[in-house]
Amino acid sequence: MNFKFPRNLDIKSLTKSLYLNKVQTQMKNNFPASNLAKAFLSLKNESEMSAFLRDLLTLDEIKDFSRRLEVAQMLDEKISYKKIEEKTKMSSTTIARVAKFFRGNFGGYRLVLDRKHHLSHLVAPGDSTL
Repeated sequence: MNFKFPRNLDIKSLTKSLYLNKVQTQMKNNFPASNLAKAFLSLKNESEMSAFLRDLLTLDEIKDFSRRLEVAQMLDEKISYKKIEEKTKMSSTTIARVAKFFRGNFGGYRLVLDRKHHLSHLVAPGDSTL
């Protein structure tokens, strides 16, 4: 196991760290979508990503995933569930599910939102090449 013992951690943080390491190792070794993840990583820009998503998913699926990301952004901005539900037309159950994963152990939403924010400062408006 490649776990590095973090310094100055309390028991709760240490337990979470160990759990995350275990989950990440399992995902790396057994993640059923690793082929899909590699396909995403092979794409070079927004145009290629859009083309692949359109081939892979229905328009409704793309809209649903986009709304889930919008929900995560709104949760990050501390917008109430009620206002999120009104704006996105997503059910309270879906919003709660997004919130659970947004605050959860994998950190995918947080990573994407942070990188999206960072890229918005680097990429000129209208330039979608990453």
